[in-house]
Amino acid sequence: MLSSNLLLAGVLTPLLLTAQTAVTVPPEWPPWQAKLADPACRQSLEQANDVSTALQELEVSPFDHAAFYDWLHAQAKPPQQHLIECLLLAHLARELQRSETEISAADDLVLQAAPHLPQGWFGRAEQYVAATQKESAAWAAEAAVQGMRRVDLASAQWPRQLQAYRGVDWLAHAVQSNHLTEWVKAVAAALENAPQGTARPDACRLVLAILRHDAMRREPLLGQILLEAVQTAQPQLVLGDPANFAVVLRDLQAAGQPALARRVARLLVLAPVPKDAVSGAGGVDLLSITFGLRSGFSELLGLWEDTTTPHQPTTQARQILHAALGDEPAFAETCLQAAQTQPWNENLVTHALLALALNGGVSEEQMRLAANLSVESRARVALRLAAFAPPGSHPQSTSGPWLEELALSLVTKMRHTTERGSFESLLNCLEHLQRGGEQARLTRLLEAARNTTPRLDDLDHWERHAQLVLRQKNLALTRTLATAWGGALDQTSQQKTHLLPLARTAILAGKNGGVEFAMMALTLWERHHAEMSSTALPPPGEAARVGEALMACDYLEGFNRFVTGLEHLQKHRVTSLYTQMTGELAALRDLIEGKGDLVPVVEAWVRPPAAADEAVTVQWQFVLPELGSSPDRAML
Repeated sequence: MLSSNLLLAGVLTPLLLTAQTAVTVPPEWPPWQAKLADPACRQSLEQANDVSTALQELEVSPFDHAAFYDWLHAQAKPPQQHLIECLLLAHLARELQRSETEISAADDLVLQAAPHLPQGWFGRAEQYVAATQKESAAWAAEAAVQGMRRVDLASAQWPRQLQAYRGVDWLAHAVQSNHLTEWVKAVAAALENAPQGTARPDACRLVLAILRHDAMRREPLLGQILLEAVQTAQPQLVLGDPANFAVVLRDLQAAGQPALARRVARLLVLAPVPKDAVSGAGGVDLLSITFGLRSGFSELLGLWEDTTTPHQPTTQARQILHAALGDEPAFAETCLQAAQTQPWNENLVTHALLALALNGGVSEEQMRLAANLSVESRARVALRLAAFAPPGSHPQSTSGPWLEELALSLVTKMRHTTERGSFESLLNCLEHLQRGGEQARLTRLLEAARNTTPRLDDLDHWERHAQLVLRQKNLALTRTLATAWGGALDQTSQQKTHLLPLARTAILAGKNGGVEFAMMALTLWERHHAEMSSTALPPPGEAARVGEALMACDYLEGFNRFVTGLEHLQKHRVTSLYTQMTGELAALRDLIEGKGDLVPVVEAWVRPPAAADEAVTVQWQFVLPELGSSPDRAML
């Protein structure tokens, strides 16, 4: 075995030799120095015009910012040949919290290198804000105005160009320094300087901020200037935030500014949408303008469906069109011409057809404007026309097939999966066909949808579907519905919530198939209420509906069973109203069975004429005799 001394010597000797023979290697250039020396890299960075991107491309870590700043300080002259260095220098001067003198000097370099860019102007404005001179606030506003004119609103980086490092609200500063007019004109100039239709949708924030400001309300001419620039140069901006433009519209109406409100409304009505923003085909970059426009377009369409029950008079889109039309029927023709250039724009097509319907009517040829829309979009247009257009103002022969086409596609879709939205759309189609008197079309669709049912616990859908089926007086369809509803009851854990819809359906059906619904309602009542001992009873009105349903179907055996169950309820569960109701229903049962000496009571009353040319009428009805005596009632 070798000694440890020899081993150590064998290890250490090479290390010592290495240390003695090592030479000092000169450090390599930092990556930023080599990259900035590359003309292609420099050109790419200057085109990007974004310091954050430049720092990433140059591989400048946060730990190297100070060293990079010192290097830039020596390199940024003459500034006209070192634009990217000047921009980085001004950015790092603030980030490293250098002196005001250094920051100001860096801003001066940016202004010398690129007076056409906004960064130097906003940097100068920022310096003036921090100054204490009497005129500094005005100087800051004037510099900010120059910067705003130069902001590239077509660039995704425009907010960074506008953002002040001290978080200055330039609109508020302009108002305080009496430079609001100049600021509004600068924003309008920035909108006009961008190629038409290329401003980023989120640039709408600049417009909305001005329109919402109280100071602008006192100077409506400024609003006209701004909205004129939006309309002529960047009308797609409303897609950046349609809901808030709708809010601004209402605020302007409330503030007594109808002209401005009409301009905003027309921007929303005529909002242009590129075809690729509507199709939804393929993936889209989340930062792309197409994605922003597509999101805004979806939000704009949502203004047609924003009420709990769709298509109410308070629907925002309907109110928007009303404001846009005003007292100028000719605007309907403007809508039509715009829609002809964008037949894929569902919002614009709807507004155009509805505007025509409200001003004389829509022809068959004009209805074909919607022919290029998808099946779903055409049907939605038809539903909106049916809801908002005057009766007879548009041809049902065109809109009816659109509704049928969508309904059939939904029936096919729901063979595999049922969604609430899909069944809601199906019901809307069927209900509008019924209201439009399209009986043959409705019958075909109900037959096709014979085995299509709502989700288990969408109670409103079950009841609406039942109303459509029962009005057909088709016993086979009625029984199919009853069977399907019974199957749903076997699968749901919320059985008792179906009690009232079933009872109302049985009352509507009566003797034309209503007994099956009444029997299900009775079963639910007994299972979840009458036979329980610890749960609270539902309101008496719900229980009375069960009895009414049984009577409407002439199911006397079930009615007797129901009343007997009421009489045997535990006393601790029964309220005074239940006691009164049970007594009256028991009296009716005895009357039907011929027990006792009770006779029906007739109530009669005089109904005054509804119009001058109508006669007075006398109306009457049979009622149950009250328990005890009533001096106000005569037995007839």
